[in-house]
Amino acid sequence: MTEDNPSRVPTDRERDILKLVVEDYIQTASPVPSKRLKERFNVALSPASIRNTLHALEEEGFLDHVHTSSGRVPTDFGYRFYVDELIDLISGTEKIKSRMMEELSTVALNVDEILQVAANALAQISNLFGFAYLSSNRNAKLTDLNLVSLSSGYMLLILGFQSDQIKTVVLNVAVDVRDSHMETVASVLRERLVGLTIQEIRQTIAERLKDQDIFSNEIVQVIIDNAEVYFSTLSTNTIFTSQKDYLLQNPEFNSAGKMQSIVTALDDDLLLVQSLPAADSKGETEVVIGSENRSAAFQNCSVVAGTFEHGELVGRLGIIGPTRMSYRDAQLLVNTFISIVTDVY
Repeated sequence: MTEDNPSRVPTDRERDILKLVVEDYIQTASPVPSKRLKERFNVALSPASIRNTLHALEEEGFLDHVHTSSGRVPTDFGYRFYVDELIDLISGTEKIKSRMMEELSTVALNVDEILQVAANALAQISNLFGFAYLSSNRNAKLTDLNLVSLSSGYMLLILGFQSDQIKTVVLNVAVDVRDSHMETVASVLRERLVGLTIQEIRQTIAERLKDQDIFSNEIVQVIIDNAEVYFSTLSTNTIFTSQKDYLLQNPEFNSAGKMQSIVTALDDDLLLVQSLPAADSKGETEVVIGSENRSAAFQNCSVVAGTFEHGELVGRLGIIGPTRMSYRDAQLLVNTFISIVTDVY
């Protein structure tokens, strides 16, 4: 059995124990032994029954242990089950709304300042890392696309939009590409993408190209992987981030190496955007846990993000933290901020 393919659905007893383990580990950051479950939560089971349940959850991939004699810790799959099946999202956000409105009253109500305040406040309240990402007019259409060779391993992607804006992106590819082949790739991309809106391209680019001979081409894969960034009519100041201090206080980042790794990743706007979960068309908060992240730099972290809309503009805001985060609180917080930003902006 694997974490991605459980052999059976957990029993009610297993669900209850898993929920306690996840929430205790989120709070304490230390492996959870059966004795602590019995004493702290007054579980109405014998110590042997608790141990057997923990063992069953570990066998099914929901839990793991650091050492043979240590307590259990949730796996990414265990967190995923917790988020999808065990969290009860209950609204209780009036204090958060009041605090946020106070913050917003001190700034001019332009979108840049609103989103920067939102990113800072998300971090302060969650004690994690907050961000906001402003996308462009989702209905703007792509009118032209070209590829130009620059030097060994580099080429220029030139995009024209209906708004008469031209955007250029430098692509870094591992191999040299002949001009004739590059034009073939550009021709197919024009045929399949020109005339589509930004939103349509972002949501369907892989599907529209998968039946083409060029699909596995490195240029095409780079463009598909970074569609959220490349297909946008805003070229600067699109990402607003909080300070990292709150996040770095978590024990997961207490070593110099781990701290440097996450700081470097958070300073890279492209990696940050790549870490975002796909926008949900229903407007629901999305959660990406650990190894589910598309970016390897964030595979020890989880991302909680939501989408807000105002007219033709679309934005994302959310929280990044260790996999040991309070997913319930993070989702409530992001949902609340989406409501606030939508009302104010």
